[in-house]
Amino acid sequence: MSRHLLRISLILTVLSTALVGCARLDSSRPICAECYRETIRVACIGDSITYGSGIKFRTRDSYPAQLGRMLGETWQVRNFGVSGATMLKNGDKPYWDQQALGDALAYNPHFEWRYPLVLNTSEDGRHFSNMVLIHGELPPMRYQGNAKDVGPQYVRGIIQGNGDPPGESLWLTYSMHKEDIWVSRVQVPIRHEVDAWVQTSFDGLEPGGPVPDWNIYSPVWASVNVADFPGKGDKSLIFSDSDPYDYARAQRVFPENQTVTLSFEVLAEQSDHGRMDMEIADRMGYRPVRISVNESGKIKAANGDRVVEVASYRPGQWLKFQATADVGKGTWSLSIDGENVLKNASFADQVSDLQRVSFRTGEYRKLGIGKDENAEDLPNAGERITRAVYYVNNVVINP
Repeated sequence: MSRHLLRISLILTVLSTALVGCARLDSSRPICAECYRETIRVACIGDSITYGSGIKFRTRDSYPAQLGRMLGETWQVRNFGVSGATMLKNGDKPYWDQQALGDALAYNPHFEWRYPLVLNTSEDGRHFSNMVLIHGELPPMRYQGNAKDVGPQYVRGIIQGNGDPPGESLWLTYSMHKEDIWVSRVQVPIRHEVDAWVQTSFDGLEPGGPVPDWNIYSPVWASVNVADFPGKGDKSLIFSDSDPYDYARAQRVFPENQTVTLSFEVLAEQSDHGRMDMEIADRMGYRPVRISVNESGKIKAANGDRVVEVASYRPGQWLKFQATADVGKGTWSLSIDGENVLKNASFADQVSDLQRVSFRTGEYRKLGIGKDENAEDLPNAGERITRAVYYVNNVVINP
């Protein structure tokens, strides 16, 4: 637990094709095995479902075996399930009394890094193949301390009879780095893919309410909400960021395709601080198309490995963006308010498909924690910075 500050953050997660979000998660991002710098051990404990009872080829088709194949060679997944075991210490066959628990502890899974938080579902209770990401964001660890494990931990859900949360969603709560407390709302039924293109105006949504079909990452000091702005029934998505080390983010998944046309509107309340990045990415999180409204009153875009200035902007001014991307050609173009500002720019990352759009109030960060991450407290981690506010509206994505 943080010695300085306890905050509760909320994430809204709309799961779709291994994407991340918040219950107000999405970050969004899929599990990317190659993003981790060393071998990660995973110990799967549980009852007959984990063990794979009734499965003809248990060592091949149990969910731990499938999980190991999905994660790849840099992850080592072992099955420590025991048929008939229960987590109840006073049950008929407590898992706590089984040799498998000792074996799992001796296996030494990666206890220090407890990320990402994922959810795996099955059609028949035996074959688990639809793993999706609940919380894949990894903000900096703010405070030094002993036993400060990295990532989501102490995960708890709301079960029958324990509270009456609104709607039909799945609610989870957990600690991030043993500091901030997060609440994640996962819309059900859980979806693993989408087949509809995007035409979002936010007008039919309640201010401060859920944002259906979007993955929202919304820390307390970097929130994402529906706002009654510009008003008279015309609503938008407001990003309000005063967090010194984290950001607000909203992601939307669309059907995988090799050509995409994205249009949207953005208004910044300021031009001397803050940042809003807009990106088109593939299902693995690679970002071939990158646009940034930055703190110097400039709009910049990626052209291959270069960042070029394409326009200026003023506070309080709605800007209409349109980006077209073509995987086959490896190029993309951009217009702002009907004026072509970038033509046939090279992709910043090479991808085989396009699958999501992201709006984020901070620089992109990779997964991974350095060995000196928790050496000292981060400066002024418990103090807000000057707030930056952005509005996003009329998001349309077509092939």
